[in-house]
Amino acid sequence: MSTIKVDSIEPTDPANPLEISTSGGTDADVTVDTSGAMFIGTTSVPANGSGGAAFRADSNNRKNLYLSTSSSFNQGLIVFDNPNGAVGSITVNGSATSYNTSSDYRLKTDAQPMTGASDRVQALKPVNFEWLSDGTRVDGFIAHELQEVVPEAATGTKDAVDEDGNPEYQGIDQSKLVPLLTAALQEALTKIDSLEARLDLIEGAQS
Repeated sequence: MSTIKVDSIEPTDPANPLEISTSGGTDADVTVDTSGAMFIGTTSVPANGSGGAAFRADSNNRKNLYLSTSSSFNQGLIVFDNPNGAVGSITVNGSATSYNTSSDYRLKTDAQPMTGASDRVQALKPVNFEWLSDGTRVDGFIAHELQEVVPEAATGTKDAVDEDGNPEYQGIDQSKLVPLLTAALQEALTKIDSLEARLDLIEGAQS
């Protein structure tokens, strides 16, 4: 196990009650200011490729996490890891952000074409509903209903509660629907191509 030596933890700046330096210099590596905001590798909200991280409230008192890289090339800002290794990441490049889940072919086996996708899509139950929290209406799915058709798209168990009886709410990842929708669209396009070919034959025979 390696050991990290902290050279100083002292309020050298009245505006920043906590400063931590691991480099032995005067610049702090971690700063906590009087508002409770934390800055790592920077002393302000990182912007314009300055690099660093910050956790602070914005002008509307919303608590935000800010992450910045000093490179415009493909860079990982967040990596998700478990005992199997890295299983996902959030990366950025010069103009966009990507939300990635592991998908390398070397992690998979027994890949087979999807079948019956159209029937499964027909079994989905998209609804328009109202959120109890603020009354807004949106289009979406009910988690346990979606779970019946695409289990990997939903987390949790219907009506689950914790040991104190508090609800453990289900969630969904709508991106998990993309393979099913793609396969269903391909099935539909194949049927359309077949019908068009038959129609061409009929029209050719009548001309």
